Amino acid sequence: LSLVLLVAATLLARSFLEMQRGAPGFRAANVLAVSLHSSWGTDAAKLQTLYARSLEAFAELPGVRSVGVIDRLPLRGGTQTQPVLVAGRDLSPELRDSPVGRRMASTGYFATAGIPLRRGRLFTDRPEGPLEVVVNESFARRYFPGGDPLGQRISFDKATRAGGARYWEVVGIIGDVRQNAQKEQAVPPEIYTSYVRTYWPLAEFVLRVDGDPHQWITPAREAAARVAPDLPVQKFETMEAVVADSYTEPRLHSWLLGGFALTALLLAAIGLYGVLASDVAQRTREFGVRLALGAAPAAISKLTLWRGLSVTLVGLAAGCAGAL
Repeated sequence: LSLVLLVAATLLARSFLEMQRGAPGFRAANVLAVSLHSSWGTDAAKLQTLYARSLEAFAELPGVRSVGVIDRLPLRGGTQTQPVLVAGRDLSPELRDSPVGRRMASTGYFATAGIPLRRGRLFTDRPEGPLEVVVNESFARRYFPGGDPLGQRISFDKATRAGGARYWEVVGIIGDVRQNAQKEQAVPPEIYTSYVRTYWPLAEFVLRVDGDPHQWITPAREAAARVAPDLPVQKFETMEAVVADSYTEPRLHSWLLGGFALTALLLAAIGLYGVLASDVAQRTREFGVRLALGAAPAAISKLTLWRGLSVTLVGLAAGCAGAL
């Protein structure tokens, strides 16, 4: 049982290290995150005005190099998902029913968060004009293997399956971004639309600043208060703190299971020692007789140790089977 716990703790710790070692797809240094959450049911036009004015207010702060907005910060987990259609193509049943992440963002978010543009261009934050989206590399690989997704038209509105389709043009491909810190598998396919074309009242603003982001918390709070003094939910934190917090749960699990495993190993060692000590104490007279009859002390030691070693080997074999 101790061996099973030790192996499980080692695997969990290795998985945690791999999660931390993997590239998140963005740059957290020198970035301040500001959460401005409106209530559900807020008028869409009012919401877009709030986002636009907030972006302007944050961009005007001295030392702020760029700003952007996203529906949910990376590594926080969770996203809107729904299947997509591709104009002019019959997708396989697997792709046709597979959920695709749909995220709201501003054009400036990608540069502010340090997310690279691999090909094409970004959408424009205009309420009029063509419907445009950018997709991540995972989406391009899965839905257009060996092909070019740029210029393709996709739709993720379920109502379009029955008739009049509303399609969005793929204008760019961005790098993959890990959205869940507790999952180390490949990044799922995602689509990004402009905040002026998507209704979502929970906004996360990012500000890339010169120097320590903590110095901009007070100015950012004052700017947010000027734009939306009655907004109830506001939170200010650095992106590095967001990254650290996202690994809190897996780190705690690793420490807990590791502690249990070491405790079990210690209890097993103490128990084994106690059994052997009791066995030796009960056989003291027998050892004396063996010595008197000419047995070598080394042979008696070997006999005693083998009894303990045989029990240990049986336990290790059972533990290896359980660990597998």
